[in-house]
Amino acid sequence: VGEGAQTLIAIPDGAGRVAVADPSILDLKLIDEKVLLVGQAPGKTTVIVWSKNGKHRHTFTVVVRGHS
Repeated sequence: VGEGAQTLIAIPDGAGRVAVADPSILDLKLIDEKVLLVGQAPGKTTVIVWSKNGKHRHTFTVVVRGHS
């Protein structure tokens, strides 16, 4: 994800809850069971997404690239 850019990701079983390790690097929003990633500052952080039914947890490492 680029700094200041957004990416929408779909989770196979629908996202119900999200958490980010470092919100100064990445902001998250739930939109219709999908996760909107918004790059805040260059760096790397961990994102955890729990399925809507609570049965699955997905963990991602997200890198935010700075402006070129």
